[in-house]
Amino acid sequence: MIEARDARPLTIQQLAMLDFMEGRVDSYYVMTDVFLIRGHIDIEMLRGALGAVLERHEALRSVFPSDEDYFVVRAFTPAMIDEVFEWRDDIVTVEEALSVGAADADEPMDLETSLPLRIWLCTTAEGPAVLYVSGHHLVMDGWSFKNLYSEIASLLHGEQLRPAVGYSEAAASANSGELKLDSSLFRHEYREVRALHARVAHRALGPAAHLSVMLEPTLARLLREVAGQLKVTPYAIGASCMIRALGQLLGDEEVIIGSASTGRTSSKAIKAIGYFSTTIFVGGSIAAGSTRDVIAQVAAQAFAWQSSPRQQWEQLLAAHDAMDLYPVKFSCERSAMASPDIVIPTARVERVARDRGDRARRPLDISVLYAEDEIRLDVTFRTDAVTALEVKELARTFERHLHDVLTTSITVPQEISLGAE
Repeated sequence: MIEARDARPLTIQQLAMLDFMEGRVDSYYVMTDVFLIRGHIDIEMLRGALGAVLERHEALRSVFPSDEDYFVVRAFTPAMIDEVFEWRDDIVTVEEALSVGAADADEPMDLETSLPLRIWLCTTAEGPAVLYVSGHHLVMDGWSFKNLYSEIASLLHGEQLRPAVGYSEAAASANSGELKLDSSLFRHEYREVRALHARVAHRALGPAAHLSVMLEPTLARLLREVAGQLKVTPYAIGASCMIRALGQLLGDEEVIIGSASTGRTSSKAIKAIGYFSTTIFVGGSIAAGSTRDVIAQVAAQAFAWQSSPRQQWEQLLAAHDAMDLYPVKFSCERSAMASPDIVIPTARVERVARDRGDRARRPLDISVLYAEDEIRLDVTFRTDAVTALEVKELARTFERHLHDVLTTSITVPQEISLGAE
């Protein structure tokens, strides 16, 4: 029997994800990071840190009964560490450890009976250790991984942590207030964006292919410099150039794209572990003005979304009969922010890139990743929606727009500063 204090209401985001999953056993939403570790690992200290993190965060101790609108938080016991952590030292080579660890990480999670966190560590005879960290998106997002790694590093350093805020409390604090975005964004027709969605609407997941393009290196430096000059985020510039490129690809002057947002709009949510991430939408008609005007428009829209309390985007889209306006997902961020690393004080840690898989949900999932001296465009696309030739043309057009914006002197109206943080 479940005691009232053990049950927590599912958030609207969690309900929507469970509806998409159509069950409690899932592998699609399992998020996994892989690391090579060179140096000493104190297994007992690592176990202690994991135990402390499990005890601190209710989301990591959650299970999800079938056909219910709540999740159950299990009481922490030291035995719980063994449920989420496996250590092996019987594998000789790194190559074999990576293979065995991948098989473990790719196993579906039974969220009704098992905890939504899985950590697999192998200290190989060859030298480097292999670490897999897997968490289900139902209780973890990208920011949660960052918080998880930060807390483990602090605990391994012997630091004292402030009391953690539970997911339910943090989610409630981040969901108060009203949305500030002008809903006129959703009053455009977006004919070709809707048509792109219609190509895949019959099947939730479809065959995927990938394209990765290294852009002109000088654009990485110019992107940061011009963003500072214009008082906008690099995202606003990148999204504006992608909207223009998509408009040319689709042959439509009305384009809308979705981008993941942390959804953490309260101080309680910043340090919490849980599923907060939501989606912001930017776009509209690109016919009336220049790229400068699109940047101003996107910057203002992004600021309105990000300064609003966490909102479940399905509700907003449903209110405007716009559930089919998310076939294109776009991000533009620093490489280090996109892939946070775990820190172990006595070792050197190196992230290992994973295969991006052969299934995708959206027709286009586009990422722009930039560092000090490089910038890369990654596209995962559904081959039942767009062709490789179309994606290559999109990449070329995007780079051309980005180059033009960053190498041309632009006088920007003051209101563009709404996009800066």
